[in-house]
Amino acid sequence: MKEIVGFIIFQLLDKAPVFLGLIAMIGLILQGKKTSEVIDGTVKTIIGLLVITVGSGTLLKSLTPVMEN
Repeated sequence: MKEIVGFIIFQLLDKAPVFLGLIAMIGLILQGKKTSEVIDGTVKTIIGLLVITVGSGTLLKSLTPVMEN
């Protein structure tokens, strides 16, 4: 049981997109949305956060040489 809880905490909740996807999923379930809407909203949240993370990382890498001068 300890290993399962450790896996959930350190492997799933440590990843921001998955954690926020779970929060979005819980919120949609509590609102009483249909299953398709819950899945759609959860996937959109996870993918959206991944896109923002990759985009901001790329922008930061491209601006770093300019900011050093």
